[in-house]
Amino acid sequence: MSGAGIEEKRDMITRRAEFIEVLDENGPSQPRDTVDELDHSRLTVRRSLRELRENGLVEKRNEGYAATMTGVMAVDEYRRHEERSRAIFTSKTLLGSLPGPECLPPAALTGAQTHLTDESAPFRPLEQVTERVRNAENIRARRMH
Repeated sequence: MSGAGIEEKRDMITRRAEFIEVLDENGPSQPRDTVDELDHSRLTVRRSLRELRENGLVEKRNEGYAATMTGVMAVDEYRRHEERSRAIFTSKTLLGSLPGPECLPPAALTGAQTHLTDESAPFRPLEQVTERVRNAENIRARRMH
């Protein structure tokens, strides 16, 4: 892939993810269709498509511009990162109450879910955990020091 370095590519994905998503969802599109879909100026769309094409994230075909596998996978990974980051920052109060990483490795929390309570059902999170334990085929635990 020519063009920008990895940091620049990451920043490009952050700024231009919507272009790749639209092309992936709609299939090959002409720039004018992308202008209508994203409500950007023609100049912005053309500049963005050129930048994405130069970096292998979209390609130009006879029927218009299309997202490449590289582009789709990069945006999917970016969206996963966004979602995981949002979950981490949303859970900062809970995470702050846990022991430090020297006692509980962060990898132990990968894929974990947060169950919140409210006044009408204060034991609901405990019930959800109990139900999962009952239905589990196996359980792993780590001894804490």
